[in-house]
Order: sequence, then C-alpha cells, then structure tokens
Amino acid sequence: MFEPLISVIIPNYNHARYLNQRIDSVLSQTYTNYEVIILDDCSTDNSKNVIEQYRNNPKVSAIEYNETNSGSTFKQWNKGFQLAKGEYIWIAESDDFCENTILDELILAIQKFPDVVIAFSSFCLVDGKGNAYKLRNDFSNEVIMYEGNAFIQNKMIAENSICNASSVLFKKDSALKISRAYMNYKACGDYLFWVMLAETGNVVHVDKCLDYFRRDGLNVTVSAMSNGLSYLENYKILRYIKGRKLMTIGQWLRLKIAYVEKILTDNIEEKGRIAALNKWDSLHLIRLGVVRGLYWHLFS
Repeated sequence: MFEPLISVIIPNYNHARYLNQRIDSVLSQTYTNYEVIILDDCSTDNSKNVIEQYRNNPKVSAIEYNETNSGSTFKQWNKGFQLAKGEYIWIAESDDFCENTILDELILAIQKFPDVVIAFSSFCLVDGKGNAYKLRNDFSNEVIMYEGNAFIQNKMIAENSICNASSVLFKKDSALKISRAYMNYKACGDYLFWVMLAETGNVVHVDKCLDYFRRDGLNVTVSAMSNGLSYLENYKILRYIKGRKLMTIGQWLRLKIAYVEKILTDNIEEKGRIAALNKWDSLHLIRLGVVRGLYWHLFS
C-alpha cells in the first residue's frame, strides 16, 4: 500500500466564518495518514476561537499564531513547509472545502505514474454561502499525466491552470529545493510556485470536482484583479517562463496583445490600469496596431 504521510497546511487570515467547514472537510478524509498544521496570520476576527476548538484533535500536529501579519499568504506557505513532517503537502486554503476523497484520489493518481511532483484535481466555484456557480458538467473523470515542461508550455502560459492551491497535492522535497522567489508576491506567487515545481518532475490532473473554490468578492484573488496587481505579477512570471525558453516569440507577442486588450477592457482601478499598461508595454502597444500587424505578418 502506498500511504505516505501528508502534511495538510491550513493558512488562515480572517476566515473565521468558513473555518469550521474547512477544517471539518479535512478531518473527514477517507485517507488517514496525514497531519494538520493550522497557521493564523494575525487575524482580527474570531478565528482563534474557532481554531482552538481543534487544539486537542489527534490529527492536529501544530497551531501557530503570528503576532504581526506577514503580508503574504506565500510566506505562510513557506512557514508551513518548515513545520511539515510529511512526504507530500496539501495547502487547504481556509475559505475552501472539499470532498472527503480528495487525498485518496490524488495519492492514487500519483501512484500510477513515475516522478510525479504535482497532482491536482478539478474544482467547482462556490459563493460566500457555499452555493455552486459556473458549475462545469463536462468532467471526464480521467487521470492525465504531463511531463513537467510540457505542462508549463501547454497549460501555464495562456493562464494558470492550477488556480486553486486547495486542489493540489505536491512533493515536499521538490518544493524545498526551488527558489523562494514566490514569497515576494502578494497575489500570484502560487502561479510562479507551480511553474518552478513543474520544472522538477511530472504533473498529473484528476479531471473530477474534488475541491470547492470559494469566490466571495472579498478574497485576495478578486482584490488583485481589481487593483491591477495580478497583471503586474503575471508579467514577471511570464517573463520567467520566457527566460527558461519554454515560450516562443510568437507566444510572447500574442500574450502582450491579449494582456493589453484585457487591461484596457477589464474593470480595474485607473491607477492600477496605468501601472499594468506601463509594465506590459510603455507605449500601450500603440493601441495594439503595430504589434498585432507584426505578429500576423510573421506568424500567420
């Protein structure tokens, strides 16, 4: 039986209203060889009261409270990595929840293929009350394996295909070997983390809804989109991918066009819009005309 120890890290900041559902969905797993590490980043709500309800649970190996806010969930990730005793890590974000079989199914997927460093499931979006929306009905239930660099090239350039950490199980040793650059990001550090991790081994995707990703209008993802931060951070990440020669010139030009068009049309605060446009192209791609014409001339 392949039953490695899994360290479940629950990084929390002001999600008291969701914590019981989150922690209970972890503790109800059919897979039993895991430990739970709860990290609170100086919450100002009653998170501590909720967390302390689990103090004596035998699965909870550590509870840590920051005295000051770290300013980045990715710093909390790294803190959890240092505390983790498991061979694999699952970051169970504090506002999400999951099926009780997610660990069993991800471990089974890892077992099927060699050198797997990332296993992730598909997810369903839910609102603040946990009600599903934008629900997919075309899950294949298949397990798909990708070589790491091929995964980056095919699944991580147009978008971050692993956009919810709660759906992912990954190898701790590989995570500890990659650069800590992701800790310097406020919104998109996970994107860079998955890219760098995928460079170290294979990736498997379980195309089944095992994870429920909450979008309540208050989380970091929504905020980062509205103030333009995600566009600034994505620029750095995509430049990293380009620098690793995992992207063609044609793909880079196409991205520049797509990002500028999106920045110009998305609902972004004006200050953030200007900063994002200046990062993606200081001339705003001359309203896209010159570069679009050059792209189609060279690559169409």
